[in-house]
Parts: sequence; C-alpha cells; structure tokens
Amino acid sequence: MGAVAESREDGVSDISQMQHSPCGASFRFPSSEDRRAPGANALIKTGIGICFMTRFGRFVSTLRLDLPECRTVRETRFSLGAVDRTDKAGETGPVEAHACPETSEPGESAQEMLEISGQTCFLHVLCRTDQRTKIKVARA
Repeated sequence: MGAVAESREDGVSDISQMQHSPCGASFRFPSSEDRRAPGANALIKTGIGICFMTRFGRFVSTLRLDLPECRTVRETRFSLGAVDRTDKAGETGPVEAHACPETSEPGESAQEMLEISGQTCFLHVLCRTDQRTKIKVARA
C-alpha cells in the first residue's frame, strides 16, 4: 500500500492511493480538515467500509449465496495528539466492525460470510497488522 499527498495552493490535499502487492486499484481524492473536502478520518473509515463490502459482495456472489441486504457500521478511534496535545500522536484504537446481513442462509453460513470477508479485506488486514509508517516530505 502506498499514498502520495500533495498540498494545493488553496490548502486542500490531493491524495493518490496505490496498492502494489497484490496489484490492486488506485484512487485519487481531495482531503481537507476544514470541511471543504472529506478529512483524513472520514476517508479512512469510508475506505475500510468500501473494501470490506467489496470483498463481502465478491464472496457472496462467487458462492451464489442469498444476501439481499447488508448494513455495516465501523467504529474507529484516532488520536490527534500532535494537534491537541492530549494523546500520543498517531495512536488509534481497534477498528470495530459490525455487520447486519439479511439472508435466508443458515446462521453458520452468515457467520462464515463475515469471517472470510474480514480475512480477505486488505484494509482490515492492514488495520490488525503492526505497521511502521514511512513518511517522506519533498519540497517543490
């Protein structure tokens, strides 16, 4: 996984996100903490939800399981730290995921749908893996 963020003159960041191994999709989006564009935390939560639901949908489709509807909720906790001086900068709590599938499949199948989707979702795996962040700052 990788990302490049470039600050524009108006203060909004242009972010390019790439997934290199395994080869995956790349995305570009703006971000701003002053509500002119989604902030970093909103983008992270949205990305986790989209990744999970994509994996979930592919798994259900491949096995031709009955799943007319599924709602998910993600609970995340991010420390501002360096900004508000109340916590250590960059600390996070666990990502708590709650899914509510509506299906005629037996309970064991519904549980398997959720477990396999969580195991194959790249961002869920990333969130539960101890990471070292590398940041490079380049001035133009």
